[in-house]
Amino acid sequence: MNSSENTTRQPANDLLEALLRHASPRARPPGAAEQAARAALHAQWREMTGQRRRRRVYWPLAAAASLALALGVAALLLRSPEPALQPVTVATVEVVVGTVLREMPDGTAAEVVAESLQLRSGSGIATRSDSGLAMRWRDGSSVRLDQDTRVRLTAAGEIHLESGRLYVDAEEGRQAAPPVVVTPAGRVRHLGTQYMTAVGAAGTTVSVRRGRVRLDGPVASAEADAGEQLRVDASGSTSRQAIPAWGDLWQWTQATAPAFPADGRTVANFLDWVSRESGRSITYASPQAERLAQQTELRGRIDLEPMTALAAILQTSDLGYEVRDGSLLIRPLGER
Repeated sequence: MNSSENTTRQPANDLLEALLRHASPRARPPGAAEQAARAALHAQWREMTGQRRRRRVYWPLAAAASLALALGVAALLLRSPEPALQPVTVATVEVVVGTVLREMPDGTAAEVVAESLQLRSGSGIATRSDSGLAMRWRDGSSVRLDQDTRVRLTAAGEIHLESGRLYVDAEEGRQAAPPVVVTPAGRVRHLGTQYMTAVGAAGTTVSVRRGRVRLDGPVASAEADAGEQLRVDASGSTSRQAIPAWGDLWQWTQATAPAFPADGRTVANFLDWVSRESGRSITYASPQAERLAQQTELRGRIDLEPMTALAAILQTSDLGYEVRDGSLLIRPLGER
């Protein structure tokens, strides 16, 4: 996603294609079926009571059996429709970039135009080109959608990724259940991690930035650690390769990074946030640089992409930085 693009929301020209909907309640049997059932019941009653001479002693048992049968048929015919599963809130929108469409559980569709919008189970979300969305899952995890991505949310705590790319940033120690990402290759579960899942014509990939994930597929299961990418092609074959935690592969996730709440926080806290969002480690060039970062307090709310914010914030703290592959070297201004 090109984050420098104008993010003014554009009117939707077409609605989100219909996603899988909830099953409708069970219907009452038609009148003809009810009459046929009642006729069969009467016929059996006549047959049983017409044999009194041979079964006179057992008539009470026959009557009881008939009564039980009658009650069973009546219960079946008069059975109330099963209630439909009620939608529940599973996430809250944090960042919207460009045009993002949402299909509500009732089948209607609308553009997502507001942050803090609650997303309910049964909803479908679709991003367009040069658009993206970040939502806070009910367990506190940050879930982000890249451009041209489709997902469906379920009450079971699952995100069905139909196409595109999805990023999950989940911290360890959460009490609520983290999201499970469902792909054509299987279910992706994590243990305190940052990872990205992509679904396309060539298959499914799971890229792990931190922690560990497990992919449970219909044929086999596999795990991946930080710095690994699993790839499952359309035939079900699995391959694995090493990947960096920073760089172009992850760049799009910064465009929808939630704002950093700076009030009462230090520059050192801010640098930890930049490190988590960019995948680059923080290295201080000297004890003086680290001391400045720990002693300088911030105010307000930083609502910029992490690397853009880094350049702006460090200028106010007499600190500078240098990007060295997978790390950020922090040093006092003027120090070499």
